Amino acid sequence: MYQFIICEDDATQRAHLQALIKARYADCPVFCYEDVEKLLRELPHIPAPRIIFMDIVLKDSSGIDAASKIASADTAIIFITAFLDKVRDIFETSHTYFIHKPDLELRLEPAVEKAMKQLNAHRSRIVLQMRDRRVIVATAAILCIERTQRTSEIRCLRERYHVSDDLDHLLARLPDHFVRCHRSYVVNLDAIKVYRRNELILSDDTLVPIGRSYSEHVRKCFQAHSDEPVHA
Repeated sequence: MYQFIICEDDATQRAHLQALIKARYADCPVFCYEDVEKLLRELPHIPAPRIIFMDIVLKDSSGIDAASKIASADTAIIFITAFLDKVRDIFETSHTYFIHKPDLELRLEPAVEKAMKQLNAHRSRIVLQMRDRRVIVATAAILCIERTQRTSEIRCLRERYHVSDDLDHLLARLPDHFVRCHRSYVVNLDAIKVYRRNELILSDDTLVPIGRSYSEHVRKCFQAHSDEPVHA
């Protein structure tokens, strides 16, 4: 799941942008900051992937300087400003998109779509740390992940990998077509052959349960992913 972050020192602008994001991406959390230093302190504790809306001109600091400290493969930065004369300064810093504040409603979705594509491209492979080796696995090859006691089993068509990472940590490193469907399972939506209210059948005929508290989330994700209506 994407984490949205707003760094904006104007309370009215911050609330407006937060409302726009929540209206379009209701399932995604939104973290709001007016202080760059606080954002930099707390950012490591916000799960990836992250999309940051960074105001260029802040009260006591520069959004451009802050962005240069944040830049990473699992974080996309969208600069926002009301001052067009500041735009040329952003090209020295890695970023995904720029939005002039009067155009926020018009440009929000194209900016987020580009950010999501960029973040997903970086998550086409995952590095798995096992006891004696590291393995790079194409995420498209993963069918599901099962957590048992202190081990996560990553199931591909022909291989099984066992790692200590928990499901939340693994899910944060996977593309957005991977969803939590049970307290013990993460599933690749591309691998689902049959969808039922309480269970999923994967392409290799593996049966994966859907937990009661996850059923509505899975239904919405599967419906959005497949473009087919799914009845509760």
